[in-house]
Amino acid sequence: MTLAARPTPGEMVGRGPIAVGLYAEPRRRAPPSQAAPPGSVSDCPAPAARSPLGDLATLQLSPSCETGSTIPAMRKPSQRRLSGGPEAKRTVYVLSGQGALGALMCLTLSCGCGRQAGHADDSPPAAAYNIVLVSIDTLRADHLGCYGYFRDTSPEIDAFARESIFFEQAYAPMATTLPSHASLLTAVHPREHGVLANVGDGGRPFVSTEKLRSFAQVAKANGYATVAFVSATPLKKPYCGLDVGFDLYDQPPRSERRAAATTSNVIAWLERTPQQPFFLMVHYYDPHNPYQPPPPYDRMYQSDAALERFLAQRQIPDSVEPGQCKGTKVTVTRDVTNLYDGEIRYTDAEIGRLFEKLRSLGQWERSVIVLTADHGEGLNQHDWPKHGRVWNEQLHVPLMIRFPKELAGGLPQRVPALVSLIDVLPTVLGRVTPAWAATFLAQASGVDVLAPGFVERPIVAQRSARECGGNEGPAYALTTPEWRFHYFKRGGHMLFDRRLDPHELTNVFGSAGAVAEQMLALERTLVGALKSRGKELTAGVAARVASLPPEIAREMEALGYTGESGTAAEEPNQPTSGPASQP
Repeated sequence: MTLAARPTPGEMVGRGPIAVGLYAEPRRRAPPSQAAPPGSVSDCPAPAARSPLGDLATLQLSPSCETGSTIPAMRKPSQRRLSGGPEAKRTVYVLSGQGALGALMCLTLSCGCGRQAGHADDSPPAAAYNIVLVSIDTLRADHLGCYGYFRDTSPEIDAFARESIFFEQAYAPMATTLPSHASLLTAVHPREHGVLANVGDGGRPFVSTEKLRSFAQVAKANGYATVAFVSATPLKKPYCGLDVGFDLYDQPPRSERRAAATTSNVIAWLERTPQQPFFLMVHYYDPHNPYQPPPPYDRMYQSDAALERFLAQRQIPDSVEPGQCKGTKVTVTRDVTNLYDGEIRYTDAEIGRLFEKLRSLGQWERSVIVLTADHGEGLNQHDWPKHGRVWNEQLHVPLMIRFPKELAGGLPQRVPALVSLIDVLPTVLGRVTPAWAATFLAQASGVDVLAPGFVERPIVAQRSARECGGNEGPAYALTTPEWRFHYFKRGGHMLFDRRLDPHELTNVFGSAGAVAEQMLALERTLVGALKSRGKELTAGVAARVASLPPEIAREMEALGYTGESGTAAEEPNQPTSGPASQP
């Protein structure tokens, strides 16, 4: 078997440097005689033909990078005119030549080669800007209108997307609540901060060290009020550890609370009119199972032909296996999807209420506002209703950042490049540029993806420790513009052509030849570096798995988690590689 022929660059958009607009699926380029749709990219030059591995094919594999190593020459950047005005442009640089992977590692893993923290153009003082981080638990990007969903599930989020910098291909580093939020707040991978599952589900709490701080700690030390409102047990203090650095850490008395209650608490705090700049984190939990939206959202969506097409395109089975989704009584995939979409629409309304309050209080143009999700949800795609694994639907998350109009980067843009949640805060700080940002950026593996010299690099994600006890064992995913590679310690690796097979239905690992070997080598290099740096950042932190008091364990179980404490699976520093069978 050989790899199928690819479409030409002029035929496909929606991937890599030729993505267009707010589409989740590859779309045909309109003929020159047709006007471009609103919000799309215009005057986009067709890129040169690419190797099967994309721009990674020319990289010389290197196990490490040395301080002071030279960044190799970059190809001439291609500039694209984006929606939001003639001045809004995106520059794409591509590494080439010997030593490129070494430079890639430096940019990705902070190996001492330096980083560009961003820029500002005569911006007001940093203290003028608040930072608001809105995280929606378990929200699949492809179930939002702004990402191409066929249902009107997200009118408020869609409106926010139209005035934001919108990232089409943002990925969580792990599809699990606590590890993903820890990565958001530290700008490092789970393998680096060491939180590999929720506490009580095979993981340990986040622990700050001399070399690893939460952004809340750094912001507080530099005069920011730091406030968090979380909505479910996986993020409750003192068990999760993420409350460190927050002046106020508001949480539900039981396992979870509705978005309306969380929003009301946030509004009550905002109405006290903080006199200092603030870092505000708001966590909504409603799209997480069990899917029980309140009326009228519980009956807002009914099965129809459009839903059938959506499920058929992804080859999603008709029913959920009994016992796979604790707390959810429905097992028919259509019914699960309808309720899940109702949860999204309900949460969307509450986000609209929060944003309206920020406007009415005069905080809208004084705040950098980030809206994202910690991970997606399986919804029975690939025979898995929940999350924690490395399939695209569980890792692809919405991400949009709205900057005040005075700040550099404030114009709406559509960014098709691959980015990770670890890039969020470095990108925000690249526009706000407080003097103290260097303290946080020194630890970050994430980068400012809006900086002029940004280099698109492979995105690394890993399986939750909770999910490592099955036949496959520990697993990682590498995402490049053209490929998604699933690595399993026990073999059975998988490789998917993202342009021809966006839903990951056909495993071509066994027929991919050199591409498969290159992805294996890249996985070994990147993950090995993450593990090595993780040991440095978390030196002195006990690796033991934490347990929960019985009452908190019961709360976790009510949310569909095991509520059990066990030993998290540990991977070696250098994963083995070699031929593997196709599952």
